[in-house]
Amino acid sequence: ILGDYERSEQLYSQALDTLETALGDNHPHIALTLNNMALLYYYQQDYARAELPARRALAIQHLSFDSNHPDIANSEVALARILLEKRTYEEAQKLLETALASQRLALGEDHPRVAFTLNNLAKLHKARGDSLASAAGRLHEYDLAKPLYYRALTIAISAGQPEVLWRIQLGLSQLFDARNNPNAAIFYGYDAVATLQELRKAVSVLDKELQQSFLQERYQVYRHLADLLISQGYIPEAQHVLGMLKQAEYFDFVRRSADEPGAEPGIDLKDVAIFSTYFKFRDDLVSTGKDKAELDQTIDLSQKDTKRLEESRQILADAQNDFLEYLSTFEKMLEELRSRPPQLTLSEDKAISLMGLVRELGPGWVMIH
Repeated sequence: ILGDYERSEQLYSQALDTLETALGDNHPHIALTLNNMALLYYYQQDYARAELPARRALAIQHLSFDSNHPDIANSEVALARILLEKRTYEEAQKLLETALASQRLALGEDHPRVAFTLNNLAKLHKARGDSLASAAGRLHEYDLAKPLYYRALTIAISAGQPEVLWRIQLGLSQLFDARNNPNAAIFYGYDAVATLQELRKAVSVLDKELQQSFLQERYQVYRHLADLLISQGYIPEAQHVLGMLKQAEYFDFVRRSADEPGAEPGIDLKDVAIFSTYFKFRDDLVSTGKDKAELDQTIDLSQKDTKRLEESRQILADAQNDFLEYLSTFEKMLEELRSRPPQLTLSEDKAISLMGLVRELGPGWVMIH
């Protein structure tokens, strides 16, 4: 039950008792319920309670399935996420690497679950780097995290998975903040918020309490971006970001068209000329990913469709490689913005919608309307 942890725990406990009575202690259905209980405790940040059902679920699945079964990989990732929060990095890394190998084998390189696991593995390296006293050790872990985040980002975009995407964008923002690249940190922070704003539109039909519950885990994204903006002196922009969390503002945001008088301007980084190449690569990924997904879902492919599917896979692989190659260039461009003033071209109605990142990044900025 969304937002009602106590009631959810009661229902899971009742379901577990019923299943154990009917099916015995080691049925796969019991593992599913245990994983749901572990996730419930995880979202309450009660990691000690979450670990026990997660470990039991994984043990049951090892008794029930082949070692490469997708359900085992899912449980390995679930347990690893708990251990990561408990800073048990070595065991968490082994679980994630084992799960990643299984997922790639069973689901393919471009599956959203692969992106989710890559993101968690990157998050682990970032967290372990943060914990190290040695600057060289921290940098080494950050260097391990970055290509994992980039690959996860590429998969999530091409697979059209916003629930995975915002987590990756947040991770990249936190990583670049740690690496002292505030421009990149703010860019990916804005990108994460923009992804969440689109997701929030989908839940706007729910009542206020459920919408607030939806935001509980995601609140950190807005708070992180606001903190970044404040650290760079962008106080009004930080207030705007935090204002998006206010329920009254949000209802107003989702119920009015952006073209209506008085509507709150949105976050649209695509309107900034220096980001155009990034979003062109990204749009290509979205388009080619959709084409491949449509063919993947087609039953009884004709010979012609089979050929089209193979071509779409190659086109998507090329688009992903192009995007991955560009990301390093984009990162350097963001890092050098202060020393190399660019020109920004914004449409008239969007001139005030781009905040923090492009308002005062340094002397010499030119706004063209």
